[in-house]
Amino acid sequence: MGYGHSSTCGHEAIVSRIDRRRRVKTTGIKTNMNQLSRLVTAAMLFVIGGAAITAVQAQKAPHTQKLNQEFHKVAKDVSPAVVHITTVREVRRSRRPFGGGSGRQHPFFGDEFFERFFDTPRRRDSPEKYRKKGMGSGVIVDAENGYVLTNYHVVRKTKKVKVKLGEHRDYEADIVGTDSATDLAVLQIDADDLPEAKLAGGDNIKVGHHVLAIGNPFGLDRTITSGIISATGRENIGIAEYESFIQTDAAINPGNSGGPLVNMEGEIIGISTAIFSRSGGHMGIGFAVPADMVKSVMNELIEHGKVTRGWLGVRIQEFTPEIAKALQADVEEGVLIADVISDTPAEEAGLKRGDLIIKFNGEDVSGVSALRRKVADVDPETEVPITVVRDGGEKRLKVEIAKRPKKEGQAESEESEWELGIEVENLTDELRQRYGIQLEKGVLITSVGRGSPAANAGVRPGMVILEVNRKRVHNVEDFKNTLDQIPPSQKLLLLVSHRGSTSYVLVEPLEE
Repeated sequence: MGYGHSSTCGHEAIVSRIDRRRRVKTTGIKTNMNQLSRLVTAAMLFVIGGAAITAVQAQKAPHTQKLNQEFHKVAKDVSPAVVHITTVREVRRSRRPFGGGSGRQHPFFGDEFFERFFDTPRRRDSPEKYRKKGMGSGVIVDAENGYVLTNYHVVRKTKKVKVKLGEHRDYEADIVGTDSATDLAVLQIDADDLPEAKLAGGDNIKVGHHVLAIGNPFGLDRTITSGIISATGRENIGIAEYESFIQTDAAINPGNSGGPLVNMEGEIIGISTAIFSRSGGHMGIGFAVPADMVKSVMNELIEHGKVTRGWLGVRIQEFTPEIAKALQADVEEGVLIADVISDTPAEEAGLKRGDLIIKFNGEDVSGVSALRRKVADVDPETEVPITVVRDGGEKRLKVEIAKRPKKEGQAESEESEWELGIEVENLTDELRQRYGIQLEKGVLITSVGRGSPAANAGVRPGMVILEVNRKRVHNVEDFKNTLDQIPPSQKLLLLVSHRGSTSYVLVEPLEE
């Protein structure tokens, strides 16, 4: 019995093991099938997802291709009209290898900064004078007459200007006219079969629009960069006297100056002028003179060789909401008259100190820079309406615009043989208040030319000149007389006052 019992138990155990093995196998098969099913499902989803992504990409591809084609077409159409400008001028070698000064470098650079930075140190046997080559860009806007647009600072004080269109197409260029107030110049070349580019209208300049900058940065012919218009109407930048710049993030580098900024229709919307940079390289902020200003200046230069601007005869300032409230003026924009100059169109028209100009020639006045441009654009001897707020009410007057004279109490150093590169004015109560000056005598520096000897020495607007070469300066007449007696090869030692402290500044001539 024991054996039989034992035999029965062993058989049951064997059957049990066989059943377990079957169950294990069955479970394994089911598990594998489930895994396989999940893998197949995942693969199908991957294929379906990939197909969906491919479909989306396929939908986007035509737009990308279209944009690429548009960029290519604009570059192909405009590039032939972009020229490489080289200049030669005679300069006086500086003792300092970089031509720099004691002051910090201005953040707005044209090509002159790089010319100075890469200048070579003076050797003992080096000549006092040497010829320096400059470079820039330009664009042909009138093929029939050979007119080329560029920047004033590209051709400033040059002895020789050469325009290069391509291989074996080099031409000597004549300077038709220049305008330092807008940093524009018109050249002319005598050549046949010239390409040309078209200037756009003002309504084709919109923030966010795609643009191309074409020029010769660092001497690399017809280099094209792209970006957008990041702002328009930029004023008070300190680059030119009359400003309403287009701001762009299209890369503009040294050598681009004078080249065109074009829209996607292949039209010139601006002339590249300067970059904002802390290091001298591209930082995504460039400025171009807008096409409407370019057209106006270009036509004046071609017709008269210079630009004649209108003049009103007032000193103006921005107004604040607090001032508007004090003047009982329920307006948001305008310009405040700080002073009316005697024997001027403004005085004859009846304008008074404290008037708030809100309309000029039928257009709203948004600020000081805008009003200055509007007045400058009016032909002399033209009568225009002007609306002011006075004693809480509006008053409409008519004023006959005059030709802009040299500023009262102002001297331009370019009139002197020693070209310092600044403009100065006599100290007045209004100027003392504006700049926080306590001095009774001296001359106020109101403008410093970019790349000038004064700028390189660290001279800045707002400084007051007290002495020139140890000679006391009381007013503009003293300043001019003293400057006229100094040879252009001699250094200037200026004693200046700025923000309550005085210091000496040594200015060295860079050019003859």
